[in-house]
Amino acid sequence: KLPELEKEVLLFDDWKTRTGEDRKDIRVGYLSSFMTMKTREGVSHNCEWKGTEFAFNITHWMPLPPPPCS
Repeated sequence: KLPELEKEVLLFDDWKTRTGEDRKDIRVGYLSSFMTMKTREGVSHNCEWKGTEFAFNITHWMPLPPPPCS
């Protein structure tokens, strides 16, 4: 299940650099749009993630932990 639109979550980003180096990053971001399209091959999903940094290939997400208690 995807998170609510525009609600910040922790994102796991699994991507490759231009030189082919594997990168795995954890960052805070949010799902800005989600679209389902019917194609010849079946159904395609398109998620657009945003945040303070670019997100290339989000494979996992989870809710942010609660803030520390004072």
